[in-house]
Amino acid sequence: MNQCYEQTPTIRANHELSATLLDALRVCEQDDLVTAFYTWTALQDLNTIHRDLQSEQGISNKASLNKKLRKKLSCFLADMIERFDQSFGSLPDESFTLLVPSAVFYPQTHGRMLRMVQAQCITLQSFDLRTYCPRLAPAKSSCQYHLAPHSVVSLALLPWQYALTSRLCMLDTLCRAERYEFLASAIWLMTYFGLDEQTVREGQKREYQRRIKQGILTPLLHEDIWMAYRDQIRGIEVGFDVARALDLDGPAWQKHIHQAHLLQSVIDLNEAQKKQFASCIEDFVCQEH
Repeated sequence: MNQCYEQTPTIRANHELSATLLDALRVCEQDDLVTAFYTWTALQDLNTIHRDLQSEQGISNKASLNKKLRKKLSCFLADMIERFDQSFGSLPDESFTLLVPSAVFYPQTHGRMLRMVQAQCITLQSFDLRTYCPRLAPAKSSCQYHLAPHSVVSLALLPWQYALTSRLCMLDTLCRAERYEFLASAIWLMTYFGLDEQTVREGQKREYQRRIKQGILTPLLHEDIWMAYRDQIRGIEVGFDVARALDLDGPAWQKHIHQAHLLQSVIDLNEAQKKQFASCIEDFVCQEH
């Protein structure tokens, strides 16, 4: 198993001095962004939009990032960034959210796991959960659809104008590859519901309605993967116990139980990372006050 050393992020209070997501996308190196975006897209299995993108671009966990695929992805990302710039490049220099790097772990084959750095979005003021837009007037504390400042929200739910004007909190300790993973994850989340703004807004509105109906804290579909891992672990453990009781637990079952242990380690690491990130937000709130 690959050993990972996690860094504790420090969220700086002087976020108004940092660049926005759009600023970073304008100046990033295309080859590095392609490599990181390819990895993010190949890792995901539960989102229809990105499955379509995977099929169209020939992306999979087994496919290599060859010259032809790199060129196709480069054109796709260049087109997306150009559209972002044309539509939102002249927006006022005002940010309502902060993007902070956070680690997430994924299981791989042969007992390995992969650590990626993703963009976590934190609100800097109150948001309306019916639109995921900033509240221009103070919300009543009893308001059911009030999202308080310093809350974590998925970048996939934000209208593009607020996502692209998010301020970046880049850690000095992040290496170049991690910085591009961070930026690529932001694009992946922004295109969660579609590859153009209108389609994204339609998908977001459906998701807002689902959340209001089923519960504000219901996860996005790609976030449900950890529950799927737990179900898979339980299924393997039950089957392994039966096979062992009948003296049928050969090499295949040993591989299955090994994979179950890996999945549990991934879940444990991600849960620990969530707690660590929550602690960082608490420190950030103390700085602000």
